Amino acid sequence: LGMANKTLRDSGGARQIAKRAFADASVLVAISKEIGEYLRQRTSELGKVRVVQNGANLERFRPGLIPALPDRQSVFTVGYAGRLSMRHGLDTLVKAFAILHRRDPRARLLLVGDGPDRDAIAQAASSVGIAGSVELTGAVSPGIVPRLMASMDVAVAAYPRREAFYD
Repeated sequence: LGMANKTLRDSGGARQIAKRAFADASVLVAISKEIGEYLRQRTSELGKVRVVQNGANLERFRPGLIPALPDRQSVFTVGYAGRLSMRHGLDTLVKAFAILHRRDPRARLLLVGDGPDRDAIAQAASSVGIAGSVELTGAVSPGIVPRLMASMDVAVAAYPRREAFYD
């Protein structure tokens, strides 16, 4: 159920619970067409699934925001904001940043958010020798996210291509 590289103790039970939840819901809202298709394949009621694309409140992400980390403005910062999961390509991001870091040892990697693979990401950074240049913020309030992103010179979404991303 959408958890590659994870093992459920009772995957059959989990599927049954999901099936009941999908059946009991009056509407299923998906944040992408891929998730919408995943849900459509698991419900028999036509028109029950609605896709509402991820979005952002543009008032919060306006030009001229003061970066949340102004003391590091002169340091080139690569950043990511979201769930810390290897499924999101963060292992690749850490390896790519290590290459950049060899060329510019002052560069830093800012990872905003938390998730199941936070410790694994920290370990991956340590194993390629960049732990001191990686900042993991952990969970932060939504109000600070725009300012943290304003602290980034480059924001990265390293999601790998997958045939069945949500299975």
